Amino acid sequence: WQVDISSYGDRLLGDLEQSGLPRGECSAERALLGRVRGCEVTFPVSRLFSEEYAELTAFTTTVERIFGVTFILVDPYHPILEHVLDTAYEDDVLRYRERLKKGGEPRISAARTGGFALNPANLRRIPILVSPLARGPYTDGVVLGVPAHDADLFELARRQKLPIREVVHNDRAKFDSLSRLEEPWLGDGVLTNSGPFTS
Repeated sequence: WQVDISSYGDRLLGDLEQSGLPRGECSAERALLGRVRGCEVTFPVSRLFSEEYAELTAFTTTVERIFGVTFILVDPYHPILEHVLDTAYEDDVLRYRERLKKGGEPRISAARTGGFALNPANLRRIPILVSPLARGPYTDGVVLGVPAHDADLFELARRQKLPIREVVHNDRAKFDSLSRLEEPWLGDGVLTNSGPFTS
């Protein structure tokens, strides 16, 4: 039998502080509940040169960074591939899956699908790639690529020659002579390159 605790998640988390449990056990209970605050964003998706569109919904805890999404990663077996995988890329994706099964690909790797999504914030077309980075407890097999502010995604964007758009600026961030980020900025800052939300 199963118990649906999602309706009681907030109350359970709130009551942990008054429970008297040791700090370590409280942390374990929080992890067990797996409650994360965020929202879902829906992207129209398609394959190249196709007028047939579908939708892909992604969960994010940092929606304020949506202007920095320059690609989307999906699980190598995500059902959205039926709609976005271009025939010119099918063999590449199949070979990539085989290499993943055999352990021949690093975790920070990806293969292009030939499909794309439309970023609803700035209406820019962004590529969809398959990657093991899209597998995780809160991803549902989809990860929004904001490489300027995530170490793994920054490394992947460099390897795949994908755009890196800074959207959280801090004077301590390091830039090269061409004003490109030398490393991802993971701290706080002010919104930049974010349309009407730029500080």
